[in-house]
Amino acid sequence: MARVNPNMYNDYAVNYAGYQNLVFAENEYAVAFADFGHRYPTLAIYSKAEKNQPWNQTPEQVRGMSDLVHACHAAMGSEVPCNEEWYYRPPAIDIAVPWHILIKWRISNPAGFEAVTKIFVNTIDPWTLRDKVVNRLFELRKEGKIANGIKIAAECDCTPNSLLYNPSLRVGGAHPYAMRGRGTTMDM
Repeated sequence: MARVNPNMYNDYAVNYAGYQNLVFAENEYAVAFADFGHRYPTLAIYSKAEKNQPWNQTPEQVRGMSDLVHACHAAMGSEVPCNEEWYYRPPAIDIAVPWHILIKWRISNPAGFEAVTKIFVNTIDPWTLRDKVVNRLFELRKEGKIANGIKIAAECDCTPNSLLYNPSLRVGGAHPYAMRGRGTTMDM
């Protein structure tokens, strides 16, 4: 799919989350939103950097990602069991994949039909998840427990195509479609 649409992580993840009002935190280097389509309630944090492997990013870019990951963990609290999944472009692959981290809340109770039907019910929709996280992030900011520079909820820019991992979006070092106000590369 990424070979057909190299901008898919902007189009189908971050841009879509912005259009659906699911983005809950953002800083200069990363964006976080309540993700959709998972078996468990999931928080997604995407790096905005051009380099799509964490070890190739600047210390500031890595710190920006870690600030949002820390804020997400702080907002969910220590009582919520979770899995943290890291994704980035494998070194031997020529397809651009942005570095992103999924924090999956392991809080669902199976009813018993899931194994046979392969139907899994996520009892917390992304908008409810976003609201829970946003309320807690504002509290944490007031208490000084999350990094400075994190925009929360309506403060977020939600600029379309903010992930710069896709080489076709980088023309002359500028972000060519950021000012277009549209969410797909079909607007070129």
